Amino acid sequence: MLKKREFRAGILDYGKFFKDTRGRGVQARNLGWKFVKYVERSPKPWRSREFLLEIIQEMFRDAKGSQDSVFEKVPEKVTISCTQGGQALCQLSEGKLTPLQIQKMLYFANMLYIGENGKDNPLIRNKFLAWKYGPVVRELYERLKPFKGGNVPLSAFDDIVPIIKEDKNPVEGYEKQVKVITDSYNRWSDFSAYKLVQISHWPKGAWRSSLNEGSEKIDNALIWNEYDARYNQ
Repeated sequence: MLKKREFRAGILDYGKFFKDTRGRGVQARNLGWKFVKYVERSPKPWRSREFLLEIIQEMFRDAKGSQDSVFEKVPEKVTISCTQGGQALCQLSEGKLTPLQIQKMLYFANMLYIGENGKDNPLIRNKFLAWKYGPVVRELYERLKPFKGGNVPLSAFDDIVPIIKEDKNPVEGYEKQVKVITDSYNRWSDFSAYKLVQISHWPKGAWRSSLNEGSEKIDNALIWNEYDARYNQ
């Protein structure tokens, strides 16, 4: 577990290196993202992963104008959490989506993102699982379970660092991620949860392939294959 003192030490080390390498942004960027990877490997980071990533992102934003262009925005390969994605969909719908609809739209958004950016660059850092009703992220399932088949209110994500503003525009640095989530919402929001489940059960899809392989986790390579089969053939 990442201790508070270890977190502070990481920030101090990063800050010292940042000061010493002013004007050499690539080196500072690499060190900063090593610290992010350290946070990602921690099973239970101090406070929350979203909070720690936000701190790192603020470092990049604070350096704007004084460092290389790599500091001007959050790097494109930053993934978001399933709860940040769920919060964005909930906000776009103004609280009119069920848990199953959120899960499926988030999966489709992740598939589009992987299809456009490669299997090593997913939208969601959490793994999708091949459950009975299609692809599901366990962490998001646990959060939304109390709402059963009803609509999920915005208050379900009050503790989440958002990637979308109240006016439904993206937070700076998350334009690419919010765009694909918005595209997924616009495309699938008129479909019932039952219909979305049917679509996610496509015989050539990653959900079916995972079941055939006897794996609960849906590999990103299978999601990329699904994108390719759906849109390139």
